[in-house]
Amino acid sequence: MSLFEICFEKLKEKGFFDDKRYQKRLKWELEEINAKEKEQYFLDLYEKKVRYPINQNNLLVCWLLGICKDFQIDNEPKCEYGEYPDIDTDYIPVVRSYLKEVWAAEKFGENYVCNIGNYTTFGIKSALIDMVRVHGESREEIQALTKNIEPKDDEGKAISWDAAMRLYPDLKKYCDDHPDIADAAKRLINRNRGSGVHAGGLIIANCELRDFVPLIKRKDDPQASAWVEGLHGKDLQPMGLVKFDLLVISNLLQIARCCEMVKRRHNLTGICALEGQPDWSDVPSWRNDEKSLKMANAGDLKCIFQFNKETVRAMARAGGVDRFEDLVAYTSLNRPGPLQTFMDKRYIERKKGREKYELHPLIKPILEKTYGVQIFQEQVMKILNVVGGIPLKDCELVRKAISAKKAEGFMKYKAQFVKNGAINLGKPESELEEFWAQIEAWSEYGFNQCLTGDTLVRDSITQEIINLKKAAEQKRRITLLSYLDEKLVNDEVVDVFSTGQKEVLELELDNGMVIRCTENHKFLCFDKQFHTVEEILKNDLEILWDEYI
Repeated sequence: MSLFEICFEKLKEKGFFDDKRYQKRLKWELEEINAKEKEQYFLDLYEKKVRYPINQNNLLVCWLLGICKDFQIDNEPKCEYGEYPDIDTDYIPVVRSYLKEVWAAEKFGENYVCNIGNYTTFGIKSALIDMVRVHGESREEIQALTKNIEPKDDEGKAISWDAAMRLYPDLKKYCDDHPDIADAAKRLINRNRGSGVHAGGLIIANCELRDFVPLIKRKDDPQASAWVEGLHGKDLQPMGLVKFDLLVISNLLQIARCCEMVKRRHNLTGICALEGQPDWSDVPSWRNDEKSLKMANAGDLKCIFQFNKETVRAMARAGGVDRFEDLVAYTSLNRPGPLQTFMDKRYIERKKGREKYELHPLIKPILEKTYGVQIFQEQVMKILNVVGGIPLKDCELVRKAISAKKAEGFMKYKAQFVKNGAINLGKPESELEEFWAQIEAWSEYGFNQCLTGDTLVRDSITQEIINLKKAAEQKRRITLLSYLDEKLVNDEVVDVFSTGQKEVLELELDNGMVIRCTENHKFLCFDKQFHTVEEILKNDLEILWDEYI
């Protein structure tokens, strides 16, 4: 008997065959099971008389087959599973081109492989220039008028038509004098202008893509999907497709060129697997190479991938490199979120034995190798699961939501994490609140210490007043005063970045100074501790302030 026949027979036996709710629910579940090609899996569980204590996903099929004893028709099924990962691999350009354009199609078949399509859209400049061409007017005139238009406004959003007309009077006059051009251009904004392909993106499937994805056949080029997967949309992943990102990094090209020079100089046919010498793929022999570790401890790491910035090289010198894994940790710590919350300092102090710490038995297997500091994605997901009792299938969704700064995607799990964590660790919920804040800070850009784009800061070396947004756009180096080890030190700003829209408070100090920031921005107070605005207002704390700080 098929799964369909067994389930409907069981529905009769339980007396719910004529119940429309049960019929509808069973039909939907069977369709989902069939779509995922999991019918045999459920039949195997049924034939082997497998039993589970709870119906974790509240599936009617499991209840009918006797796999679980409980089922609630009024509750929705929990069928949201973790998404497939993107698979990122780095190559040199010539290898990437070969893999994308030749090898993949030969290996898996042309109908099972495609490039990922993308689209360019009309902005104000391109829309006006194209419409001027269509109407036969002077291209040079409109180019002169539009060349100075800033692509984004003060809030970092794409500049709107109305804003452009307000900020550029000469352009407004041109549009008033040429209403047909202006009207047509305005209608084109944000519409697709042209199509292309993702530079490194590739889809590889186990069935013919043309059966469920619209494809674009390009002359003399491999086919591409008409759907996108990236910044402008997520069309392919929901279909169950895995995106392979074949990336190019300059460091690999440098290594390849060095290899070529060595081979030519010594008349070698290859560098790997020389007689009596370890192959590069022999990981234990090179991973903790003594000479390499000595160079790393000296900070001699230029041209090593992700070690081109002085901040991460200084981190390696300060903390020391005893093993290859230390280098991996330093690159993960050299991100805005961990740097803002001093995770790098904590890691180094603990690694050097200067800071004592204890780990709960539940957390020790997860964080022991990184001295109790959350560094890697896998650690965060395990903590969400082990401490907070969040199912693993949801942990990946939380991680992605935090990294993408989508508050609605992860805040719904906070209460569950705090409540379960307090029970599992035997700690007060206030400590679990702090633990959750650390998870937020772990993310790519963190969620604290936010300032508005028009904030003015004083460079602690040049004493120049600088606008944060303009500094970010111009990629200017800024040095500010930081409070470290109970003293003020000059500290270079690593990055300025957008964290999306947030509620902003305006604070007026006793000296008349006005500060605009988010509620959880931290200030140094007279107790020599950093406190959020919320804590300062609640406890009537006094901010440590100086006109040059």
